[in-house]
Amino acid sequence: MPDVMGHAKSFFDESIPDGAFNQRRGLVQYRNGSSEPPRPDDLLVFTDTKYGHVGIVTEVGDGFVEMIQQNILGRTRQRLSIVVSNGHFFVRAPPRPAGWLRKQIPGP
Repeated sequence: MPDVMGHAKSFFDESIPDGAFNQRRGLVQYRNGSSEPPRPDDLLVFTDTKYGHVGIVTEVGDGFVEMIQQNILGRTRQRLSIVVSNGHFFVRAPPRPAGWLRKQIPGP
């Protein structure tokens, strides 16, 4: 990751379009509600608190996404519900991430 500084919430850049390359983080960024579902090894980024939070996707199944995380007492592994609507994937269960980041070569 080119820039490792900042709070967890700064990993997700609201100005970057869905599926575009986040230059600062060296990762492709998808918004919650993207047509691209989260995959194992993606970073889920939560921006709804003062400093935010980041979890690592470990599993995606029918109706859920599972992540591992630190600093959440008693919930180091957590499943969040995921809903598909009109070909778009929404992680719905609280907490709700802003989106996910993925290590890949960006498309054209």
